[in-house]
Amino acid sequence: MILFLKSIVFASDFSRITAAVGLWSWAAISLALASQVVFYRVSRNTPGYIKTNTEGLDPKELLMGIDLSSSTFTGSWSQLCPTCKIVRPVRSKHCPICKQCVEQFDHHCPWISNCVGKRNKWDFLVFLCMGIATTLLGAAVGFHSKEA
Repeated sequence: MILFLKSIVFASDFSRITAAVGLWSWAAISLALASQVVFYRVSRNTPGYIKTNTEGLDPKELLMGIDLSSSTFTGSWSQLCPTCKIVRPVRSKHCPICKQCVEQFDHHCPWISNCVGKRNKWDFLVFLCMGIATTLLGAAVGFHSKEA
């Protein structure tokens, strides 16, 4: 962020920067700050971890809560998670990094240090779009200020 500010706003050639370039520079900074907020949000929100709900329950209550229409009783054992010992919903996967099952698992992103799943996939998409827009706007301002 510091290098971004230095290269976009605090350039050494202030005499050649016009009001329009200054406005675009502050727009790029605002977009970069907004993308930092979205980054914080996407990295801190839960991706939709599947809860086990087995703590403190009586075994009879667990048996009464079994869904008999589940695909596990028809022979499709792929929905069982051997690590978490739960029946996962469709499109759910176990993340070996987070060590939890995630609903509608997409991937574990090392940049946000979090899984991308059902509850944060749209925040992740907004984060990617804002990052691309910030990069393009910053590059355009940088190239324009060098040409002027």
